[in-house]
Amino acid sequence: MCSTAYGSKRVSDENMETFLTVIACWLAANGVQSLWLAWRQWRWEKINPRDAEGVLEKSAASTLGNGPIALLMIHGFADTPAVWLRIATRLAASGRFTCRLMRLPGTGQRTWPGGFPALEAWRDAIDAELAALAASHGTVWVVGHSMGGALTIDTAVRYPHRVAGIALLAPLVRVSRAHYPLLPPRIWFGIAQTAFAFSGKLESCFAPSERAADNPDFSYHRDRFLPFRLYLNMFRIVKENQQRKAVLTCPVYLAVSERDTTVDSDAACIWQQTFCTGPKAVRRLPEHTHVIPLEPGWQALADEIAAFIEA
Repeated sequence: MCSTAYGSKRVSDENMETFLTVIACWLAANGVQSLWLAWRQWRWEKINPRDAEGVLEKSAASTLGNGPIALLMIHGFADTPAVWLRIATRLAASGRFTCRLMRLPGTGQRTWPGGFPALEAWRDAIDAELAALAASHGTVWVVGHSMGGALTIDTAVRYPHRVAGIALLAPLVRVSRAHYPLLPPRIWFGIAQTAFAFSGKLESCFAPSERAADNPDFSYHRDRFLPFRLYLNMFRIVKENQQRKAVLTCPVYLAVSERDTTVDSDAACIWQQTFCTGPKAVRRLPEHTHVIPLEPGWQALADEIAAFIEA
């Protein structure tokens, strides 16, 4: 009997020792990751200029053109309004469009007072931009790329009488599984969030700067060190759009890339076929990658979007 009790105590002690070892390793890994990220971010900040408000160069919101049709253009995950500059400049030059390139709160910024904004803050910012454009223009469309496409769908659902139509470029209807083996992307993020809880951020797997495929002179910096809240906002808007299953009656233009490994292009096409009952058009781009506005042929794409809107 004593032997049994001694054996049980020994097993218990070994289990506790294992548990404490795991905790120690977790704490050490968190500490190392936090210091490593802090050092890399310090180095990155030294070579990337920002304005007086701490916003990356070329990342501020802007308005191009003064046409009768307003376009609210929403950028994607870890991106900035600069992704729209080429397309917006061409649309504005036609004299028919006012292009508002908004910046989602928190993106392109070094610090986030009060913490990185939640999805509600993004919706509030979009609502304010939409209201301002509606007050000065009779027709307002919303245009979104990637995660901005998910927010565009959300906006059209919430304001069916204010949004005249939407244009989506590689919209985030579902995250592609191309880079996430075995488990869904949301699960992988949950593992990373638990494993590196101290730093509260991850270093982006995307390039630190975007460069146009057909013009190396056109480039801009994008967010490099991404807070967990940014990922949570992304997964949340995708989930809410999927759960809502809302039907849109407004016109919907859709452009998707056949070589996109960031978002699921087929899921976007199925969504348009299933939940869009108004006028619609889809353009499949066989040679493009995810950032469609920076790919060759953007001029023709801009003209096609303009023609669809005016039709």
